[in-house]
Amino acid sequence: MDSNIIKIPSTNSELDDDLSKNKGKYMDFIYEKFIEILKIDDIPSQVKIFNFENTDLQVIVKYPNYISNIDNILNYYINKEEYEKCNKLAKLKNRIMDTK
Repeated sequence: MDSNIIKIPSTNSELDDDLSKNKGKYMDFIYEKFIEILKIDDIPSQVKIFNFENTDLQVIVKYPNYISNIDNILNYYINKEEYEKCNKLAKLKNRIMDTK
């Protein structure tokens, strides 16, 4: 699950600009990283999402924070009326909640 991690700018000014220009792309990427969990038997303890350019720093979502992150992505796709993605996210959320 660690392959194909997006590199994002490491300075605040570049990061803010990049996030505003590429929000859809990043949300789709995060969605795909979480949906990968549906394809495997064991739920991982963390999901690596982004690397910061020119650093060793990463953005990692740990298991205790999966539900809140899934809820944020779910709200994004509800607002965009992409209900097929919403359905998959709801299935993932239910699977994670069943394991707690």
